[in-house]
Amino acid sequence: MLEVFKRLGQELAAGRPAVMASIIHQVGSSPRSLGSRFLVLSDGSLVGSIGGGGLEARVIGAAQEMMGSDSASVMEIRMTGKEVAGTDMLCGGNVDVLVQGFSPASWNGPGREVLEGVLRLLEKGGRGILMAGPLPDKGRTEAINMYFHRPGQELTGAASGDRSRPSILTLLETGAERVLGTNTTRIMDSPGGRYVLEPLYSNPTAIIFGGGHISVNLAPLLALVEFRVVVVDDRMEFAHRDRFPHAAEIVVANFKDCLDRLNFTPETYSVIVTRGHLHDKTVLAGVLARPFRYVGMIGSRRKRNMVFDALMKEGVNPELIKKIHSPIGLDIGAETAEEIAVSIAAEMIKVRAENLRLVKDWKV
Repeated sequence: MLEVFKRLGQELAAGRPAVMASIIHQVGSSPRSLGSRFLVLSDGSLVGSIGGGGLEARVIGAAQEMMGSDSASVMEIRMTGKEVAGTDMLCGGNVDVLVQGFSPASWNGPGREVLEGVLRLLEKGGRGILMAGPLPDKGRTEAINMYFHRPGQELTGAASGDRSRPSILTLLETGAERVLGTNTTRIMDSPGGRYVLEPLYSNPTAIIFGGGHISVNLAPLLALVEFRVVVVDDRMEFAHRDRFPHAAEIVVANFKDCLDRLNFTPETYSVIVTRGHLHDKTVLAGVLARPFRYVGMIGSRRKRNMVFDALMKEGVNPELIKKIHSPIGLDIGAETAEEIAVSIAAEMIKVRAENLRLVKDWKV
């Protein structure tokens, strides 16, 4: 999502139009999930994907016809029987795709404010909702608006005198928890028409402590599934860009001092895979004193228990100890560094999915 929105802003700022297509409704099987999107550029190239194959080809054709306009349409794609054979679908599926044109004029009004707000969230952190509508009726092409809102901030895209503002705020009040709580795009009705509400979350940060064999394999996996990866090691020969090209940040520092140089939030994932249990203990003690979503430490149960006992003797709350994933990773019978990296990434994906739960602090 970040790549698509960043490129959209770049194209509009450069005076070039683009068309964005996103899956807003899905029944049955489809190659990609709700909220998947891609961008069709004026030169015909693509950024992102909604699944490829015949589904995407249809949408590209519609997008090229819309290029240069600020209009939108909803494509209802129903694929069964012979049509499925020419696609990436495993079985028949119904998909609605919002195809929305953006001209350079979009960059000089409320649309720019919305895009900049979305990019700030995706790059810097947080959660919010992106809205689009009112949606055109089937078979029609009309201009629609985009809105962006996050807790504690003003609604972006609708001015105070905008007659649609009250119905937009009502939709947020009634739909925000349902959308963010399930992390699912929804189409909702209001007196002013039908709107798409889409949850937005920034990529969580995964801090890998240790630059060894497991980390070398884990970092690209986590980057691939949209974690922001930070690698920490006290040895420069183990922590450099050639070794970790997918890392957003590389820190060379001893494992005690490095903690104050790192940014910890309630959505931080820490992976402790240093070269020795003394370093593991140092890092674990520091991480547990800071906010976190996930903490995993490699090692046998014997090593784990030694570290845990030492920390509890030093006064660490046993309830915090219970939150540590150790031995780290899902139990898939992993033995090699590559397999262990897969098991760790899988466990982190599982935790991330489980924690996209109901948001209690939503205010409009």
